[in-house]
This record gives sequence, structure tokens and C-alpha cells, in this order.
Amino acid sequence: MTETTNGATTGADEAKQLAAELAVLEARTKLTAARTAALSALAPGVAGGSTGEVTVGAKAGTLGPLLAHQVVNETADAIAAAAAVAAKVPGPSWHVLVTTDANLLTADVQATLSRTSLTERSTELARLIEVVRTAAETLRAAVDDYSRDERPSPPPPAPPTARDATSADATQAAAPAEKAEAKEPPAGSALGTAVQLVQLTATDFSVSAVEVSADSALLATLTATALGPRAGTENRVTLDGFEVARAAGPTLAALRDLAGKVDGLTAETLALRQLVAPVAAELADRKAAAMSAQSAWADAVADKDVTADRIEMLKAHLERLTAEVARRQAAVGPAQAVVDTATARLDATRAVVVALTTVDAAGISPLARACAREALHTKDGHPVTHVLHVRPTQVGADMVTRRSVLGSSGRVSYLGSASASWALLRVADGTLVGGAQHQAKQLVHDLSTGDVWRPALDVVQQKHTSPTADPQAAHERQIRLAVLVLAFGVAALGVVSALRLVFS
Repeated sequence: MTETTNGATTGADEAKQLAAELAVLEARTKLTAARTAALSALAPGVAGGSTGEVTVGAKAGTLGPLLAHQVVNETADAIAAAAAVAAKVPGPSWHVLVTTDANLLTADVQATLSRTSLTERSTELARLIEVVRTAAETLRAAVDDYSRDERPSPPPPAPPTARDATSADATQAAAPAEKAEAKEPPAGSALGTAVQLVQLTATDFSVSAVEVSADSALLATLTATALGPRAGTENRVTLDGFEVARAAGPTLAALRDLAGKVDGLTAETLALRQLVAPVAAELADRKAAAMSAQSAWADAVADKDVTADRIEMLKAHLERLTAEVARRQAAVGPAQAVVDTATARLDATRAVVVALTTVDAAGISPLARACAREALHTKDGHPVTHVLHVRPTQVGADMVTRRSVLGSSGRVSYLGSASASWALLRVADGTLVGGAQHQAKQLVHDLSTGDVWRPALDVVQQKHTSPTADPQAAHERQIRLAVLVLAFGVAALGVVSALRLVFS
């Protein structure tokens, strides 16, 4: 009995000792967790702190396009200044045509061909008018001749109406790569808290591309307007396509002349057709009568009962009708051929005019292009002495923001840049000069005060001056140092607490 009692007492004491040690371990664990939570409270929201990453956002910002267009304007002004110097030639004045069309030769050749086509068609129709008039006179004379020799014929049928010829007028979204999730220590541990505190010392920069709409037409417009004041009163500047048609110009003059020839030939052809119609009707009647006479004469010859006098009379009638058919055929054949030729030429001419006045995908017709290029060759008025071709090679704007341990900065920076090439052609001898212009500007917007200013930035000389320092950035170095010291202390305290738990 004694041994049993002592053994039971020893087991109970061991159980109590184990329970006491477990309670001490739980208390230490709770204490460590409480200390970690208290240290974490020193930097609330550390889990959402800056990560030091650079992100590219979607298009945003309203001052970006403004800055970019200002840069384009300054680029155009620089091109105008250079072109004004290069355009100085001996003589009383110069006339510069500003264009974005690099295919000047092709456009000029097409314009010349268009004017030539109008002139050639006009000359051709003028000759046809004379041919039609001659054919009408010849037909009248032929009709008069056989009308005097023959007995009166029935009145001709009413002439058909003129055939109306008509023509128909030709009508950044790439999905960002998913960020690999970094494996970090648990947020509740002292080491995790220290790491998150260190992350607070990083600075995030966000660079967002701002959508900018600046095409060749804008650069050409700005260049022409910048070159205008430099031209003075003696010189001229023309923006390609932005002008009125010169009524006295060779292109429209050729078109008016052709329109007059079309009207004249149409009227003469109608008159000739009216002369041809009754003669053609008589010819058809005479052919029908001649066929009947031929049949009657053949039947009479085959019939033995018909007398020789009757056969001779039928033969004479057939010969008379055959002669009448021949005379009318000789009179109306050439005239009808002239009518057919004139009608075909009128249809072809109308098709040419339709093609010249039909606009292309750019909304410009060949006739308009011919009007725009005629000043390159005219000797009257103010002929174009130089052609200035401009082309933007790059236009863009960026918006830059920053975020650090103190939060987002109250300043937003906009960067705008533009590059453009230009070439100046002297029409008289083909001399070519040119170059390129590069401009870059910066604009800073203080969100707290609303102030906006432009620091000087010369991309060519690589010089710049900065605005007043960001007040937030002035204190970031000291705060980063304090956060690093705090993070080191939290990490050291976490390590000591862990060692005490292990060896206690």
C-alpha cells in the first residue's frame, strides 16, 4: 500500500509541474504578441506602404497636351525662323508654299497632266465643232441637189429628240504583366514589421503617358503662321490646300473653255442629228421601195405573159429607186459617222471631267490639286519661289508623380517633347536646304497652391534649371533615417524575444 501511494503522489506532482510550465509558455507567447502589436502600432498601415516600384498608368492629365502643343508651336517657330533665312533670294520678293506632301514631284506631274488633259480635250472638241458644221452644210447641199432632181417626197417624220448624255459621279492596351507575389514574413511577426518599416523608406514614381494629338497638318499650320509675320508685305506665305481657287488661273480657265466647247459641240451635234433623221427615214423608205421594185421586176421577167414594155417600165422604176437610195446613202452616211464620233467624244470628255472633279480618300480632287500646284509654274501674280516641307517625327508628353514615406507629393511634373524635320526647295534651280528641330519643355503643377511654372529645359545643350525644392522632399532623408533605426530596433527586439522563448 505504501509503494502505491507514493507512486500516485509523484505522478500528480509531475502533471502539476507540466501544467505550470505550459501556462508560463502561453503567457510568454501572449506577451511577445502584445509587444509586436505595440511596435506595429508605431507605424499604422505599414502593410499598405510604398513598394518602391515604378508603374506606368493609363493616359491622364490635362496639362500634358497643352505643354506638348506649346512645344510643337515653338518647334514650328524655330523652323519658320530657319526657313525665312534660307528663303532669301535675289529679287524683289519670295513666295513660300508650306506643305506636308513629300511627293511634290508626283503631285506636280499629276496636276500638269490634269491641265494638259483639259486643254487637249478643248482643242479636240473645237476641231469637232468645225467638222460637225461642215458635215451639216454638206448634208444640206446634198439634200438640195437630189430634191431638185426628184419629185417631191412625203414630209419627213418628226425628228427624234436629242439623246441626253448623263454621267454619274463616282464615295495602349496591353494588359500589364501580373506582378509576382513576393514572399514576405508574416505581418504579425516582429521581423515582418521591421521589413514593412524598411519599405516605408522607398519612393514610388508613377509615369503616365498622356495622349497627345499633333499631326503634320498642325505643324504645317503653325509653321505657316509663324512664317507669315517674317514675310512682311513684299513676300507671301501659302498653306497648301488652305486657299481660294483663282478664277483667272490656268486650270479653271481651261475648265471653263472646255465647258464652252462641250456646250458648243452638243448644240452642233443636235442640229446635225436633226438633219440626219429625215434623210435616214427617207433612205429607209427608198430601200424598202427598191426591194419591192426588185421583187416585182424579177417576177415580171419570170412571167412569160408580161409584156416587154411592162418589164422595161419596172426596170426603169427599179433603177430610179436604186439611184435615190445611193444618193441618200452618200449624203447621210458621212453625216451619221460624224454624229457618232461627236457623241463618243462628248461622252469621253464628260467622263474626264467627272474623274477630275471626284475627290479621293483625302477629300481632294485632281482638279483641286492642279489648282494648288499651278502657282509653281505661272509667271503672273506671285509665283511660288520655294516649297517648304515639314514633318513631325515625334510628339509626346508624360506625367510624373512621386510617393514616399510622407505620402504622395503635392507636385505633378509634365514633360513634353517634339521633333520635326524640314526641307526647303528653291523652285527655280532645285536647291535644297533643311534640317531638324528638337524641343523639350517641363511644366510643374503644385496641387497644394495651384501654382504652375515651367523650368527652363534645353534638350540640345542639356541644360536645365530647377524650381524651388519640393518641401516634402526636404524632410524625407531625416525621416528615412529614423524609420531605418526604428526598423532595426524592432528586428533586434524580435530576435531577442525569439531566443528567450527557445532557451527559457
